[in-house]
Amino acid sequence: MPFLFLVISKTKLYPRTVARNLYHGGIATLTLGCILKGVLEIYGTTNALADRYWYVGIPMVFTAVLIYVLQSIMASGARKGVRET
Repeated sequence: MPFLFLVISKTKLYPRTVARNLYHGGIATLTLGCILKGVLEIYGTTNALADRYWYVGIPMVFTAVLIYVLQSIMASGARKGVRET
């Protein structure tokens, strides 16, 4: 999904390592949470901890997107001649 935005966007700026790692870690956390919840539902039991994966994974993905957006803004400002401090 983020690489789709790279194709669509005009900046074509590749995300930094922090943003990529946060994004992939968030997606992995959400995937693991969904698998665990599915296994528990098939088994016929519930666990309150299975919902915690959502509380961790979603902020990781949003933080990665925010870092990428800030990186794009900083890069576009640098191209326009704005000095970074």
